[in-house]
Amino acid sequence: MSKEEIRKVVSERIRQLDPEQKRRVADKIRELVCALKEFIKAKVVMVYLAKEDEVDTTPVIDCAERECKCVVVPVVENDEIKVCRLNGRLKRGKFGILEPESKEEVDPAGIDMILVPGRAFDRKGNRIGRGKGYYDRFLSKLPPSKTAKVGICFSCQLFDSLPVQSTDVPVDLVISA
Repeated sequence: MSKEEIRKVVSERIRQLDPEQKRRVADKIRELVCALKEFIKAKVVMVYLAKEDEVDTTPVIDCAERECKCVVVPVVENDEIKVCRLNGRLKRGKFGILEPESKEEVDPAGIDMILVPGRAFDRKGNRIGRGKGYYDRFLSKLPPSKTAKVGICFSCQLFDSLPVQSTDVPVDLVISA
């Protein structure tokens, strides 16, 4: 299957999940993520603010804030991901994704762990995003040994293998439920 075909298959699979299933997955993923040694050690955690068809990251954000971690989120500007502290009010930004109203930028080199969204993941950590390359470009600039890259997804987004290009950046670990 091509990347585009995989995106279509995944969209249909996610559409079939009911809100209760999605809530249970988000809670289970919070439990698994918050128990990771990488999360426990992290001082700065980057978490995406989920769209309707992604795993809700609010439970992980709540856990990180309870643990007094600095939570940062991606904001797309000029076709690049900028990292901003999650603070105060949120507004809809590019692509309808929530982002902080006050964009206090943070140096990406300080991120200890990042939760990476994806349309699909395989068991080797390869991922397919939405097709714009934002995360691949961003992840390729992070210090490889410092930042733990963790993909999270619904189990219906997991594949045995995915088509990979040289510009694709895999994650270190995939957590699904």
